[in-house]
Amino acid sequence: MPSQYKEHFPTDIPPNKLARILMTTLRRHNWHVTFVDEETGIITAERKQPEIVMGKTWNYQYSIVLRWKDESGLAGVLIEVNELTYAWTKEECKKRFLEVGRGLYEDSRMVLEAEEKPKKGARWATPHELAKAGYLSKTKEPNRLLVTGDGQNYLTLPEGETNRHALVCGPTGTGKTTGIFIPNLIERVSCSAVVTEATGGKGIADLFTKTVGYRAANGHKTIYFNPDDLTSDQINPLDYVETYRDARRVVEIIMQSTTLDTHKGDQSWEMSERMLLTGLILHAVGLRDEGKANLAYIADLFEDGPEGIQKFLEDSPIEAAAKAYKKFMNTTTAPYRNLVANGLITRLDLWNQPRIRKLTETTSVDLAGLKDELFTWYLATPADKPEFKPLAALMFNLALDMVTTKQYKHPVALFLDEFTNFGYVRGMPAKLSIIRHDKIPAVLGVQDFVQLENLYKNEAKLLISQPAMKAFFKPNDGDTAKKISDMLGEAIISDGKVTSSGQLKDMKDKEPLLSVSDLLNLGVIDESKAEAEGGKPNMIVFLPATRPVQVRALSWQNYEKETDQALYPAPSRRVLEVDEKLVRKPKAKPKEAEEVKEENTASSASAEAKDEVAEVPELGFMQW
Repeated sequence: MPSQYKEHFPTDIPPNKLARILMTTLRRHNWHVTFVDEETGIITAERKQPEIVMGKTWNYQYSIVLRWKDESGLAGVLIEVNELTYAWTKEECKKRFLEVGRGLYEDSRMVLEAEEKPKKGARWATPHELAKAGYLSKTKEPNRLLVTGDGQNYLTLPEGETNRHALVCGPTGTGKTTGIFIPNLIERVSCSAVVTEATGGKGIADLFTKTVGYRAANGHKTIYFNPDDLTSDQINPLDYVETYRDARRVVEIIMQSTTLDTHKGDQSWEMSERMLLTGLILHAVGLRDEGKANLAYIADLFEDGPEGIQKFLEDSPIEAAAKAYKKFMNTTTAPYRNLVANGLITRLDLWNQPRIRKLTETTSVDLAGLKDELFTWYLATPADKPEFKPLAALMFNLALDMVTTKQYKHPVALFLDEFTNFGYVRGMPAKLSIIRHDKIPAVLGVQDFVQLENLYKNEAKLLISQPAMKAFFKPNDGDTAKKISDMLGEAIISDGKVTSSGQLKDMKDKEPLLSVSDLLNLGVIDESKAEAEGGKPNMIVFLPATRPVQVRALSWQNYEKETDQALYPAPSRRVLEVDEKLVRKPKAKPKEAEEVKEENTASSASAEAKDEVAEVPELGFMQW
C-alpha cells in the first residue's frame, strides 16, 4: 500500500505568483511536472528515485500534489507527497515535503525582493516608500494633514507639505466631507480655522453642526454666518471699509457675483455702475456713526433716482464720495444715469430682504479680537439659492482677507469645502502661493473639475496643479473618471503564465493602473474581492513625495463620539427677530370724492348759517 504525508503550508506569497514559484522549486529538486491548472490552483508532479542500500536497489516512486487557495490575500498551500512502491516510506514522504517547503520559501524570497524593486510604468506606492517619505505615524499631529488611518497607524502629511495645500474631489455622498474635512476639524483643534460649506434643501450646515460643539469644548470661539439662518452672527461688510481701495474691493465682489456670463462685456455700463457704487459706499462709510454704513441704506438711496441721490452726496462727509458722484452727474445724460441706476438696483436687490438687512446692518462679533484666541469661523450658503451669492462672496473674501493680512497668536488653517459656491475670488491661485509662505494651509473641496473650470476658467488649471496633495473619491461621470485614470498612468504588466504542461510563458503589456470602470466603481461592494467586507479602498490619493495610494478613507463612525451633539452641544445662539411678511399699505381715499365731500360740507354749513341769520329779530335799541 502506498505511503503518504500531507500538511498545510502557509506562505507570504500572493496567489497569482505562486504557480511560477512552485514550478521553479519543483524543477530545482528534480520533480517532473505532469499537470498545472492555475485557475483551480493545482499542480501535480512525479519523481523516480532509485537508491542502493547495502548492495540492494530500492526504486522509490514519488508523486506530489500541491493545492493552493487565497487566504486573506496570501496563498496557503496543501502539500501531499505519496510514495507508490512501499508501504513503510511515510518518513521519506515527510522528508520530500520538508524539501519542497524549504525550496518554496527560498525561491519566493527572490521573487518578493524583485517585486519591491522600482518598476517601470505606473504603480502604487509601497508601505516602505510611505514610511521613508515620513507619511506614516502612530499619532495624529495638529500641524499635519490627516489623510486616513486605522486606529493604530495614520497616513499624514508633514507640516511643510501640509502647507502646500490639498485638493479633495468627490460628488455629494461619496465621503469627501466625512473622510477629510470632519476628521481634520476634530483632530486639529490646536489651530484656528475658517470653514466653508454649502447647505442642501433642508438648510442644515453639516460641518458646523457636527464639529462646532467639539471645537467649542476645546477652547474655540465660534463664529457662524449663513444668510439663510437667523441664528447667524451679524456681520456688516462695510464695517471693514477704511480706504478707497477697500470700497473698490467690495464693489468688484458685488459686480463679479451679480454679472451673468451672457452679459459680460458691457464695459461702459459696468464701469459706470462701479463708479457710482464706489461713491455710494464711500458716502455710507462716512455716516458710520449714524448707523448708515451698510448696504441696505445704499439700496434705499435709489428710491428717488439718480437726481434724488445727488442731494445726499453733495453734502457727503467723505469728499471722495462727493467728487465721484459729481463726475458721474457731469459726464452722463439723464437717460443713461437712469439705466445705470436700474442696474445697481438689481444688483443690490438682495438687501431688500428683511433678513439680509438685519444680518448685515451691524457686526455683532469682535473679529479684530480673534488674533489673540483660538477660533473657528464657519461660513455656509445654500447651494440651491444663488441669489445669496453676492453676500456669500463678500463674507468669504472678508474672511480670506482677515486671515491673510493679520497676525494671529495661533496657527490658522482653511477648510474650504464646496468653496465654489461662494463665488469667484480674484487672484485665488496667487493667494494660495502667498499663504503657503505664511504657513496657512488650505484644503479645497469641490465635486469635480468642472466646478472649478466653470468659475475660474483658465485659472482652474493652476488651482488643480498647485495643491501638493490631491484626493479623489468615486466619480459619477466618465469624463472625470477618464481624467483621473490618465493622471494615474499606465502600468507595465509582466505576467508569467504556466501552461497545463508546465511550460513558462512570459507576457508583457500596458494597461491603466485603474481603468474608467474601476474608478466608476471605486469603493463599491464586490463579492469577488476578499476586501469587500473589511473596507475596500474608496479614495485615490496623489502624494507629493511618493507614488499614489489607493486607501480606505475615514468615516463618521471613526468620530461618532466627537460629533455627538448630546456629548458636545453647540454653543447657544440667539434668533434674530425679523418680520418677513408682506404688509398691505393703508388704502388712500380717492381725491375727487374727498373734494366733493368737502364742497358738500361747505354748502351745508353756509345754508345753515343763512338760516340762523334769518331767524335773528331786528333790534331797535342797536345801531350797526
